[in-house]
Amino acid sequence: MEEQHKHEVKNIFMIRHGVALHNVMHDKVGHADPSLFDSSLIPEGRTQAEAMGQAFFQKKEYPVDLIVVSPLTRCLQTADCFARAGNFYKCPLPSTAVCHEGLREIFGIHQADRRRAKSELQAKWKNVVFDDNMSEHDELWHPSQRETWEELNARVVSFFDWLSQRPEQNIVIVSHGVWIECCLYAYSPETLTGGQRVYNCNVFGGKFDCVSKTFSSINRILP
Repeated sequence: MEEQHKHEVKNIFMIRHGVALHNVMHDKVGHADPSLFDSSLIPEGRTQAEAMGQAFFQKKEYPVDLIVVSPLTRCLQTADCFARAGNFYKCPLPSTAVCHEGLREIFGIHQADRRRAKSELQAKWKNVVFDDNMSEHDELWHPSQRETWEELNARVVSFFDWLSQRPEQNIVIVSHGVWIECCLYAYSPETLTGGQRVYNCNVFGGKFDCVSKTFSSINRILP
């Protein structure tokens, strides 16, 4: 079989998940409250994600070849809303949705950033391919120790090393606010100026050079 060609420059779109339970409740109950474990989208977040997906596909700038998503439920739900808005699941192969552990939020202490068992996620999200390297149980989250910024940055770099080996050219990433902010500071620090943050369902787009492992620029395209 002929080896699939890897595009040297990829069009990357990064999406932060919609509003989830922990976004509105952590100030009331605290980040360590068990009720926030792997929190889901609230109705506002689902509506937000659906509207974002519709707006993205209406732009018709690029076809979507691949969706890569964090294993936390709020991101899987956001990716699902996005995919349905573009009829992504009905696209002919090799269109794929892949779950990658490297996209999860900075982890530790916060219950919202603990993930569910891999088998539970696989049973729920049958349209998603789960990375073979993902362990059955969450071996990364710690109840009293938070991942450092340096560790997160290394994880972001490692993820793009992995992504550069994929054959797809037009790729959507569904992740988290701090993860995307870390990516922007590492690859395009001019994107966030004056203390700007990444908000729910913001979409950022840029071109990633798989040889130099750099972005030419990253800009917010939605909303």
